[in-house]
Amino acid sequence: MKQTLFALLAAVLLSSCGSSTCTLTGKLELTPGDSLFLVAADRDRTELGYALVEQDSSFTIRHRAAEPAIAMLTNKFRAPMLMLFVEPGDITVTRSQAGYRAEGTPSNDRFNSFNEQMAALQQEFFALGPQPDSVQTAALQQRLDRLVSQSVDANLDNLLGVYLFTNAELPKLTTAEGRERMARFSEAMQAHPMMQEALRGIEAAENTEIGKPYMELTLRNTAGEQSSLSSLVGPGKWVLIDFWATWCPPCIAEIPHLSEAYAAYHDRGFEIYGVSLDNDQARWKHYVSTHDMPWTNVIAVEGDKSSPAAEQYGIRTIPTNFLLSPEGTIVARDLRGEALAEKLAEVIR
Repeated sequence: MKQTLFALLAAVLLSSCGSSTCTLTGKLELTPGDSLFLVAADRDRTELGYALVEQDSSFTIRHRAAEPAIAMLTNKFRAPMLMLFVEPGDITVTRSQAGYRAEGTPSNDRFNSFNEQMAALQQEFFALGPQPDSVQTAALQQRLDRLVSQSVDANLDNLLGVYLFTNAELPKLTTAEGRERMARFSEAMQAHPMMQEALRGIEAAENTEIGKPYMELTLRNTAGEQSSLSSLVGPGKWVLIDFWATWCPPCIAEIPHLSEAYAAYHDRGFEIYGVSLDNDQARWKHYVSTHDMPWTNVIAVEGDKSSPAAEQYGIRTIPTNFLLSPEGTIVARDLRGEALAEKLAEVIR
């Protein structure tokens, strides 16, 4: 419950942008002469506009776009200050308790209302104390889920709905429920790149359901050599595909369990294909070399920080793992803690 609340409350403000001009203004108490940039919230961080802070700390950025798109306002160091949908009209940026706030256009104002309701839920959660009652926590979670669902329902024709759907609602749905929900959006929103990316995630999730065959991966190991998943799969072999990263505390907590399982079952055909999602290869190599990780370790992040392997397997959170049978079929997933050893004891006789 706490993670869900914080994840949504930490979501930065949004607005939306159409085919005519949107004007972004504000007075943020920044140093006169500093630069502000409006950049697309995509992998390339395409610059959409910029402004110099005036002597009175005010700024103005104007932008025209062919279709709605989520953008970010950044400071002179290109550090994000605010995420927003630029949409036709005048958007005002002001300081708020959470940092910065965008208002004045429909999507911004609706999202501000959503955030205020989320903040109220957060306060109720904190009021429960350090050890909240499970019944009360469950009731708050239901109210949170209902707020998200109702907010998506009210915005099926704009990017605010797409944002809430893809970030807050979709992760809790089955693939069938996700497809059904997606079909309720307008055709324009279904065709939007954000929704198409979500659709690819649904397809990847469908491809990694229990009973489906594994998908080949060929990635570089710590020696810089190509290492294929298929080289481990075969008669008598049970292979765990483990997506992790050194910057992920829950992933690090799983390593002792992986080590114990590998020590106990490797001689009986158990293999691990550890897929790192680290951006820092040197850190990853150092970590693997200084810890008890004698299995196959590969890295899946490319030079542009993308990870086709993670996209292929529909990875939204880590750690995530998949257990393959000797036939190359996914027989289990997300085996955490002692669950891995228990499953191996069941299948390896």
